[in-house]
Amino acid sequence: MSTDQDLFPYPSIRPGQRRFLEDAATAGREGRILLAHAPTGMGKTAVGLAAGLRRAREEGLQVFFLTSKQSQHRVAIDTIHAMRNRGVRVTAVDVIAKQSMCLQADRPRRAAAFMGYCDALVRSRSCAFYRRESRAVARVVGDQALHVQEGVTLAREYGVCPHKVALEAAAEADVLVCDFNYLFSDLRETVLGRVRRDLPQVFAIVDEAHNLPDRVRSQVAGEMTPGLLERAKREAMGADAGVAQGLSRLASSLRKTIAGRTEEEVSPEFLGDLVSEACRGDTLLELEMRLEGTYRLLDASVLTTPVFSSLGGGILMSGTLHPVGMYGDILGIPPTRRLARRYPSPFDPARRLLLATADHTSSYSQRRSWTYRALASTIRTTCEAMHGNAAAFFPSYDFAARVSSLLREEGDRPLLVENPRWTKEDRDAALQWLERHRDPGGLLCGVMGGGLAEGVDYRGNVLRLVFIVGLPVSPPTVEAKALQRELARKHGSGKAYEYTFLFPAVSKILQAAGRPIRSESDRAAIVFLESRLLEGRYRKLFPRDFDYRRTDTLKEDVSGFLEAADTVEPEGRPTPGAEA
Repeated sequence: MSTDQDLFPYPSIRPGQRRFLEDAATAGREGRILLAHAPTGMGKTAVGLAAGLRRAREEGLQVFFLTSKQSQHRVAIDTIHAMRNRGVRVTAVDVIAKQSMCLQADRPRRAAAFMGYCDALVRSRSCAFYRRESRAVARVVGDQALHVQEGVTLAREYGVCPHKVALEAAAEADVLVCDFNYLFSDLRETVLGRVRRDLPQVFAIVDEAHNLPDRVRSQVAGEMTPGLLERAKREAMGADAGVAQGLSRLASSLRKTIAGRTEEEVSPEFLGDLVSEACRGDTLLELEMRLEGTYRLLDASVLTTPVFSSLGGGILMSGTLHPVGMYGDILGIPPTRRLARRYPSPFDPARRLLLATADHTSSYSQRRSWTYRALASTIRTTCEAMHGNAAAFFPSYDFAARVSSLLREEGDRPLLVENPRWTKEDRDAALQWLERHRDPGGLLCGVMGGGLAEGVDYRGNVLRLVFIVGLPVSPPTVEAKALQRELARKHGSGKAYEYTFLFPAVSKILQAAGRPIRSESDRAAIVFLESRLLEGRYRKLFPRDFDYRRTDTLKEDVSGFLEAADTVEPEGRPTPGAEA
């Protein structure tokens, strides 16, 4: 029988990892779900895969490693290769969205259009890639545990469908690395059928699990706008004139209905009446039924509870799964199935300076031109006193644009500002930009919850100073208020406000604050430019080991801390008296 030590991909297990492994093994043995708040440096992927594979081998299960980011797919496959290099026989398949793996040159770019396109080609046997025999290629993909792009390249060489190959290989693999939606959407039954498993035969590892509730809610949502209906009408004209006319009437009715209105909540009956009035006649019955399904899902547990109640075991892990109990509540994991754990950061706390200042706030009632100018001044003058790269993460793109424009006008430090349309390639280019500007240093401006603040690995201490500007509390939209009411009904009004607004904001802060320190040798200052975080009601929302202190001498404190790092002796000891 394999032990965790046998399966662990590295020669030694650190103390914090051992505790994590023991808890994961307990969850697996008891068929429970471990919810793990495990900060950067814990080696979450290694621990999760070692514990998951042990459970899988004992009970004949398959491991699903679920993550929302393609960068984490690579980490998972690299970890599996490390296991294989230590003599552990593990087969694995890496799969992403079918659209992203498709070899058809003229495939539609929109996801919904692609699914119809692909289904039509498969049903009519018009896709030569899908039609061609692919089992031999599938065996190679699984046996070699290829990264998804390597699998696509191999499938292209043999002229077969990469996605079909991946799912064929997955049926025989120990581990399937895939997106959240492979278990938490209507894809689940199709995927389980292809791998010939039921939920009790799956051990699920959910990476970056703090993103799961929002992902589930966003996937199960419909949207209907006049523009969308007009486009649908044009597409329908060649196939069914009656459907096209109904769509045109519905677009007109919707445009008149929403004219002059601000955002507001309406009942399902309101939308149903609107559709029924516009779509008269039996020939439009199918259209009417589809459009009456337009909605926003508020309660993620509607979809997640059946999954977590049936799995053979699992691990939900993230560096910001905080508070752990909240995620158990909103994902509907029964208390009897939960094993909730928090692990301290494995890094030396002396290498991270956490400061907060009372001089600034992003409160909506305080946003004036002087608000942005004062923030720009503080960021600029603090950066002037340090050597190397800094980053500032703001509560919104508009807020970032206002402050960064002032920084560009009045400062001489190289500046790079995140754009909401940035792709993965753009974010990779931003990392290269930081590398080029290490000496004397640039300033990167991003947004909490955005692409640069989550999931980007700033290795090699490429960031030495990070400003967290403001409190990124979501505005009280109609949808947010409806979510708050639903959570109040299930968990009480006190938890509902925290779960809807406060803890999601804290999660964004923790993600951004975790960017600069990625290894034991990194050293960085984290500065909170938000006076509300000094109040007890906000301070209590943070993890116990995230102990920031107030400063009234920000520039001096930051420069002193970073100068100490610059005077470390070769053997790694600080110069006497240099530690701030």
